[in-house]
This record gives sequence, C-alpha cells and structure tokens, in this order.
Amino acid sequence: MLPEDWYDKIMHLEFEALNYKTEVWVNEVGVGYHEGGYTPFRFRIDEMIKAGQEIHLR
Repeated sequence: MLPEDWYDKIMHLEFEALNYKTEVWVNEVGVGYHEGGYTPFRFRIDEMIKAGQEIHLR
C-alpha cells in the first residue's frame, strides 16, 4: 500500500525498457500497451489506485 498522502498525487508507473511488446495491468485493470524494445515508457496509474487498497501489478 502507498502512504495516505500519495493518493491525491499524479502517479506514473515508469519502465526503462522491457520486451518488445508489453501489456501493463494494475489491480486487474489494463493500464496500457507498449510496442518497441529498449525504449522507456510510462503510464499514469493514479486513477486505478484507491486509498487502503493493495496494489497488484501484472
């Protein structure tokens, strides 16, 4: 869980590089898809996270 004072902030999940095709899920919600190896990318995730809820990434 995140600290309570983080829940009103804009949060991104950032990756430096992953496999050529990547799907990102937070709490069973599809956040985004990236195609292109060895390039950085990020997704905004603050709308998928609720106070007191555990965060599961897939």
